[in-house]
Amino acid sequence: MTTTEPLALQLTARQREVLAAVWAHWAENGGSPSIRDLMAATSTRHINSMNGILDALERKGAVERGGHGQARGIYPAGLRDVIRATAGDLARSLAAH
Repeated sequence: MTTTEPLALQLTARQREVLAAVWAHWAENGGSPSIRDLMAATSTRHINSMNGILDALERKGAVERGGHGQARGIYPAGLRDVIRATAGDLARSLAAH
């Protein structure tokens, strides 16, 4: 795989499945999934397997993760920036009124 390929082509089928589960969890729950949530959604039996997949997705720029030990700190790439910008806009709007 080359770096000029679109991200979707750089991901394995398993990585795409986990990334889809991350997006689905955000869409359904409005928040970040836990590793256990992703394991259940993708029938992954071992936490080390899921951590390996998430590490690969993070290296490839598909997801961002919170700090070490942060529960539910898995974000689709760029979503955290959108949340921060939206929260900032909302705070400024509320302060103006």
